[in-house]
Amino acid sequence: MAMVFSASTYQFAWSRALKQQLQTRHVLIYGEGLLPRHHVPKPLNFLPNLSVSSSKMKRYSNHNMSNKVRPHFLKRNLAMNGKTKKSKEAEIIERKLTSLRRLLPGGNEMGEENELLAEVGSYISCLQLQVNILRCLVETDQLID
Repeated sequence: MAMVFSASTYQFAWSRALKQQLQTRHVLIYGEGLLPRHHVPKPLNFLPNLSVSSSKMKRYSNHNMSNKVRPHFLKRNLAMNGKTKKSKEAEIIERKLTSLRRLLPGGNEMGEENELLAEVGSYISCLQLQVNILRCLVETDQLID
């Protein structure tokens, strides 16, 4: 939450989107007082579930699969064989930009790729700053104990 408010002074779209989500959630939960206390959501539960099952991790982290085409990519690769190299590259770039839009808060509302990439750079910088701060806190806590 601190990241949202510190970055919102620079008016990045991702920080405005997160701030709006947090404010809406706060009003729905605390402002109206409609929900019992046990229904209060965990922090950051508005982020997509990025967890991967352990069976998939084991299956795809296997060294035998490193040079082979993974099963779920096989259909896509077969479909792409008939296309030109430029259209394949454009499709790959578009797919990766779509993934970035999903990961970045408010990314679906961004138009141009340049704007999206600038926002992603800002978001990553703020996340790195948060990680560094948390590392310092952990180190400080370990020194105190």
